[in-house]
Amino acid sequence: MKKTIFTYISVLLFVSFLMTPFTHAENTRATYPNSVSVEIYGKGLLWGLYFDKVLSDHIAVGIGLGRTGTQTSGGVVTETNASILPIYMNYYFSQNQGSIFLTGGANLVMNYDGVKDLKSTLGQYPFTQNMYPVLGFGYEHRSDLGFLFRITAYGFYTNSADDGPVKPWLGFHFGYSF
Repeated sequence: MKKTIFTYISVLLFVSFLMTPFTHAENTRATYPNSVSVEIYGKGLLWGLYFDKVLSDHIAVGIGLGRTGTQTSGGVVTETNASILPIYMNYYFSQNQGSIFLTGGANLVMNYDGVKDLKSTLGQYPFTQNMYPVLGFGYEHRSDLGFLFRITAYGFYTNSADDGPVKPWLGFHFGYSF
């Protein structure tokens, strides 16, 4: 059931992104170098709040706070949530308001002692370490009005023999740049 809901929400968000009319403008990252956004799924695994700062025409850095529910290896849902602090850098291949980018960083599990050896309820990501690297590739659009949309495909390093070394993931950012 959770996978079905996840699939429907993902398809709905992607279709709404495709239907959004985009106008062409030059380098809106320089015009609006700061942004605040909410990411569904993504680095926070379920949801996250983020702040980004553009450092140059091609580089931005950011920090966030994410949260997700947990479960045991047997699938029993716990009352404990994992608190995640993503720290990252984005490299943009274009200065246009719509650009493909690479992202890399680290996710710090702030309450690691409480979630050690548990998995996230969405995606069953194993919490086997208190910090794990995150890499991603995506598309960002910053409109002339400051609205921000980002879709990113991530690879989370899991350090887990049972789940494989890398877990693929998808994230959708919605925000405002100023």
